[in-house]
Amino acid sequence: MSFLKDDLLKKVMKNRFKQRTLAYKSGIFSRRLPASFNVTKAKITDKSFVSLLPNLTTLMGLCFGLTAVRFAMNGNYEYAVIVVLIAAVFDSMDGRIARYFNSTSLLGAELDSFSDLVTFGVAPAMVLYYKALHQYDRIGWMIVLFYVCCMALRLARFNVVNQADDLPDWHSQFFTGTPAPMCAFLSFCPLMFTFSCNPFYKLPPYFYAVVLVSVALLAVSRIPTFSMKTITVQRKYILPILLVGILVFGSLVSYPWVTISIGGFVGYLALIPFSIKHHKKLNPSNI
Repeated sequence: MSFLKDDLLKKVMKNRFKQRTLAYKSGIFSRRLPASFNVTKAKITDKSFVSLLPNLTTLMGLCFGLTAVRFAMNGNYEYAVIVVLIAAVFDSMDGRIARYFNSTSLLGAELDSFSDLVTFGVAPAMVLYYKALHQYDRIGWMIVLFYVCCMALRLARFNVVNQADDLPDWHSQFFTGTPAPMCAFLSFCPLMFTFSCNPFYKLPPYFYAVVLVSVALLAVSRIPTFSMKTITVQRKYILPILLVGILVFGSLVSYPWVTISIGGFVGYLALIPFSIKHHKKLNPSNI
């Protein structure tokens, strides 16, 4: 009798297995799965060299950002700042190149975010750590971590907001918070100021710490700031701006680092109240 029971049990289990296999093949259970479980394989196709230019530009900017850390480790802080500024130029070019050659892609967008985190998040914080913040030991390292984490949050929020489909037309005129390249520039302003001073003149380490923390808070803030890509100038302001531009150019020739650091720092912060006012005018619901 036990042999009959075992044989019957095996037949029942075999039939259940067949039924379950048929159910999966027919799609009965697959319909119950959420859409996120439907995995599709992306096909890798041949690409023209032109379509690779945007990603190559992004990677070149990433290499410049990492090189800044190497210069800082060797004490060449002026070169470290210069290569980050060069990386910012590459960062402004990759998107334009992608749109010009119609080669935008999700890979390029994600790669750009990772590159920005390293170039404008990790690199500036490490440069300032080697320059001054290391004197505070653990507290200095905490400030570095705080800045980098704020940059990561700012870039993640930027990616999420850009995926929305119901954004108004004027949304492209503003950033939410200070963009990552500008954060790196503002963080370097005190350091750039010292390049034009007496070699023995040094800013106190706490000054770098205060600036770095303040810039990190600006990055994750909800303050609307102008996007320089879409900013327009009214006709009546064209001549005054040209005259100011001539003065700035003359200052750059005579006092480059002072003009870039003080002029850039004060000029950008002075634009924030105007960007807030203009944002409220376009979006009265937030008033």
